[in-house]
Amino acid sequence: MFTARKIRLDELPETRRLFSLAFEFPFPEGADIPDPEAFARKMIDESRDRAEKFWEETWAAFTETGEMAAYFSALPYTQYFDGQTVPMMGIGGVSSLPQHRRGGAIRRCFEGALRDMYERGTLFSYLYPFNEKFYGKFGYARCCDQMLWTLDMTRLPSGDYPGTFHLYDGGEDLSAFQAVYEACAPRYNGMIRREEYDWAKVRDAKPFENTRYGYLYRNREGRPTGYMVFKKTPELAMDCSEFLFTDREALDALTGFATRFAAYYKTLCFCAPADLDLSYYCDNYAHSLSARQLITNGMTRVVNVRRALELARYRGSGRAVIAVDDAMLPENSGAFRVEFEDGKALSVQPTTDAPDAELPIGAFSAALMGCLPVEQMVWRPDVAVHCPEAVAPVFYRKPNWICNHF
Repeated sequence: MFTARKIRLDELPETRRLFSLAFEFPFPEGADIPDPEAFARKMIDESRDRAEKFWEETWAAFTETGEMAAYFSALPYTQYFDGQTVPMMGIGGVSSLPQHRRGGAIRRCFEGALRDMYERGTLFSYLYPFNEKFYGKFGYARCCDQMLWTLDMTRLPSGDYPGTFHLYDGGEDLSAFQAVYEACAPRYNGMIRREEYDWAKVRDAKPFENTRYGYLYRNREGRPTGYMVFKKTPELAMDCSEFLFTDREALDALTGFATRFAAYYKTLCFCAPADLDLSYYCDNYAHSLSARQLITNGMTRVVNVRRALELARYRGSGRAVIAVDDAMLPENSGAFRVEFEDGKALSVQPTTDAPDAELPIGAFSAALMGCLPVEQMVWRPDVAVHCPEAVAPVFYRKPNWICNHF
């Protein structure tokens, strides 16, 4: 039997030892740390990582003898949802000792963390799974897929662009890159409002030190509208860890600029929202190196159903009764009558009315984020849609994307 709680500062090094065992990464300090609290403070002071900065949000499960059996971090983020920002917790570093796996240690951590999130007003939680079925037990569902584009350099248009490109060489001010991101992010459910520690991929572009390149595009007015950060792979791919653009001109400029490297690269590779069709950049998939691949990009969970329905964006005006089943947070279970007008909720109340749709919390979470519209929902064996016309303005396709934040 395990008990779960948030860790103390002196237990932070033990979570890193556990992580090293679970994922077979070296922990140079080994097992003997004479002063764990002092070592933990050193970790925090030297780190640019969110997990160290918010160490107190780490949950761990302990055996009856006090051994740390498992842990994860529940890290605070601000997420975009239907045109507004809401609190989200990103789950990371999920680790357990092999001898304690399948014993319920991680479940104990989720029970404590989800309860804490609910009571603190967190609206969503997000994670990248090692196994979707495993996290589905805790109410998480696949969400915010993205498309990985591999474009043949010889097939890309190499037209001129009206703006200019600037090479970032490490240590420069990132405000122009941040302006591009902040123009893009609010368009998509799931994107986060980035903070300092979320810019590592751009900040670590140091062409003369690690051959990682970051280029910023400014349009003819001098406004930053796109950027790309990439590294060459052994297959001669321009592998972009960041590829963002605010408009069609910036997209064309980025792809056109990439062709100037065609003597040394074969393909341009980057991820984009799954609903953005860029296939016009390839005129022949059969006889080129171009390809596209749908990438599963994490799982989401609504933490507070009623509050999420109050903040959601609807289509037009109407009324719907949504029944949700949440085994982890009983407050979310039951039917809610939603009345909305001109796209906004007027009232969300518990009700005994017959539901127009019945969903487990995972399906509800994906649907409200815009990943599971009603026309697909009707094919799900775990969902019952009794009145598609009533719930169609609630659950419809919305732009969503997660740009690999944690």
